[in-house]
Amino acid sequence: MAVVSSALRSRSANPPSPARGSVPASTILLLASDAASAESTATILTGAGYTVTRTASPDEAFAKAADHQLVIIDLTGGPKSAVEVCRDLRAAPALASVPVMCVGDSEDVEERIAFLEAGADDVVARPIDARE
Repeated sequence: MAVVSSALRSRSANPPSPARGSVPASTILLLASDAASAESTATILTGAGYTVTRTASPDEAFAKAADHQLVIIDLTGGPKSAVEVCRDLRAAPALASVPVMCVGDSEDVEERIAFLEAGADDVVARPIDARE
C-alpha cells in the first residue's frame, strides 16, 4: 500500500489536534458506494495495518473526515459524483490538511485529471491492487 503511505505523508505536516488525539495515526475513512468494492478495499487496508471506517454517504464522510488521517473516495453513481465530493472536501478549510485519494477507472485519463483538479492528492485505478 505504498500509494496510501504516500498520500498519508502528503498533507500530514500538521499533526492531529488534541481533540482528535484518540484517532490512530493510521485511520482511513473509506467512502465507497459499492459494498463489494468497499469490502475488498477495507480488507486490503486492514491487512496492511490501517484502521478503516467505512461509509457510503458523502454527507457522513464530510462530517467524519476531520477525524481521519486519509479519505479514500470510491463512488460510482449516486447523487454526487466522486469529483464533486472531493471538491467539497477541499473547499472546507477545516479539512485542508486531510489527504484525499480517489479511486477511478483505470482507462479514464479525463477522470483522473478531474480528480487532481478537484484537489485529490492521488488517484488509484479500480480495482485496487494490494501491491499499490
